[in-house]
Amino acid sequence: MFNFKSIKTKLILIISATTAVLLCVLGISIYEKSYGILYEKFQNSSEQIVINVNGSINKFLNGMESQTKVIANSSVLKNLDINNDGSRSSAVELLKNTKDSNENMVSVYFADLSGMRINMDGNIRQPSKEYDARQRTWYKDAMNKKGQVVWTDPYKDVNTSQIMITVAKTVEKDGNVVGVAAIDVSLKNLSKDIASIKVGNTGYVCITNKEGTIIVHPDFNQVGKESELKKSNWDYINSNKTNYFKNTYNGVERLYAYTTNEKNSWKIVGTAKNAEFVSDTSGIRKFIFCLVVIGIVISIIVSILIGNSAYKILKKLKVIVGKVGEGDFTYSIPEKFLNRNDEFGKISNYVQSMNMNIKKLVEDVKKNSSNVEQQAEGLNAISEEISASSQEVSAVVQDLAKSAEGQQKYIDNMFNLLENVNKHMENINDKLNSVKVSTGNAVNKVDLGKNEVNSLKKAIVTVDSSFTVVYDKAYKLNESIIKVREITDVIAQIAEQTDLLALNAAIESARAGEAGKGFSVVAEEIRNLAEESQDSAKKISDLINYINSDSNEVIVNSKKAEESINEQNIVAENMVKSFEMIVDSIEEIEPLVDKTFTSVNSTIQSRKEFTDSMNQFGNLIRNTATSTEEIAASTEEVSASIQEVASSAENLNSTSKNLINVVNKFKVE
Repeated sequence: MFNFKSIKTKLILIISATTAVLLCVLGISIYEKSYGILYEKFQNSSEQIVINVNGSINKFLNGMESQTKVIANSSVLKNLDINNDGSRSSAVELLKNTKDSNENMVSVYFADLSGMRINMDGNIRQPSKEYDARQRTWYKDAMNKKGQVVWTDPYKDVNTSQIMITVAKTVEKDGNVVGVAAIDVSLKNLSKDIASIKVGNTGYVCITNKEGTIIVHPDFNQVGKESELKKSNWDYINSNKTNYFKNTYNGVERLYAYTTNEKNSWKIVGTAKNAEFVSDTSGIRKFIFCLVVIGIVISIIVSILIGNSAYKILKKLKVIVGKVGEGDFTYSIPEKFLNRNDEFGKISNYVQSMNMNIKKLVEDVKKNSSNVEQQAEGLNAISEEISASSQEVSAVVQDLAKSAEGQQKYIDNMFNLLENVNKHMENINDKLNSVKVSTGNAVNKVDLGKNEVNSLKKAIVTVDSSFTVVYDKAYKLNESIIKVREITDVIAQIAEQTDLLALNAAIESARAGEAGKGFSVVAEEIRNLAEESQDSAKKISDLINYINSDSNEVIVNSKKAEESINEQNIVAENMVKSFEMIVDSIEEIEPLVDKTFTSVNSTIQSRKEFTDSMNQFGNLIRNTATSTEEIAASTEEVSASIQEVASSAENLNSTSKNLINVVNKFKVE
């Protein structure tokens, strides 16, 4: 059974059909050419036959004309005296001898100007109502063409029923016509001679007069009848002296060749059945048919051989392409196929090149997939470290916030103490008598204040240390963010390269056609994974930029806070010095009572300065608390962003593992 979908069957059918069509066209062309050559040969032979017949007719007519001229120019007829027995006997003898010289002559006679006619048998016929020689066509034509030989149209003799024709010429003496000599000629022998001429195997030659009436025909019954040509082609025949044509008569197609006799405008026609000519070409047709059949058989055999040869190569290529479609790139095309110089060799080389390129592509994808997986794992680890650091920063910031709240409480207490000092200072003038008591109380209060200031100083040192830790953590976070950005850039580059490799793989699979559809799906999946990796890398980069901005802001604010704390520390030291001066002043109160007012004034002035410093310190503490709250909020955002980075890194790691699992399905070794 033939598989009509097979390339082998199609190739055999195409070659066989093409060869068959070409052979048929060639056979038809050869047959048509042979037919044309034979037809032309038939035309030429037919035309030659009618020309030869016309030559015979001319020879026949020329002989009759010569005999007519002889008797017309004889002195016997020129000097004939019908009433003289001697002259009449000489004329009869001349006419009789002329008739006996040619069997085609039926009668030889002479008619004078009076209409008296003398025949070869000596019979004299006087003009009468029934017969007058001067009224006959031959006599009139001869008289109209004085000195020329004339011919009448053929006619049927009433006595013998033979087709006759009369040739005549005037008899002249001293330039004057004395009568007309004429010969009745029978066409019987001419008809027999022409009837024996064959055109082809069954064709014949016939003669018609200029009106189309048959005068010579192999079938005597047709003589005197109107020719079939008169009914259809007579105008064409009359307009051409010599030609050939086809015509259908009584349902039979016939071939005709004719020529025109110049003496009497007779049409000499040779005709034969077209079927006879077609039968002559049947041998050629059969021979050509046999050649075509043999050629078709040979072409089928050759096409089968060619189809088998091509099918073997295509079958091998089909196996290799099928393996490639299944993901197995270990097969290679045999060298004998690759070294061919025809189209199959080129196809084999193309398939081999495609196999090697896809194999290399899969190897590269495997290698890059492993790198992506390693980078994803590293990114995941870094994300976890950053997340832990951000949690530590958050805890430090919360401690800093708590310290700021404690400092605010201490400052409020200090303001209350200053208000009390202000009240005491205002009542100093009124209560000088109770200075000692008040001084003792003041010393206690000053000691308490000094302790409070020392506590504040310690708190400031603690805040300074905390901010130093925050600053270091923020700086390390910034460095980690820079490393993460470098990793995300590498991921983006790898994803871009993977996307390009997937695109190239899709192009190669499209070139492979049906065999590359399976790999096209894999290439599309790889491309989608690469695009997802690019999107994830972009999101990570955006988050890192946002975190980097926040961390930079934390570093700047921490720097400012450190400067503020340093200023607070200086103020606290000044406060300690002020309290020490107060203590010294109080200790000198008793020996220096007289200088009390001066000391009080100095104390009031110092109190004012201290109040201003405390106001500044309070503002710094409030700013520190506000910054601390902002740092806490930023730290929470950083922590959330780090969590997103960690989630994206985990997704990337999972995607890279899936990619490796997909690529491992391909066999390259």
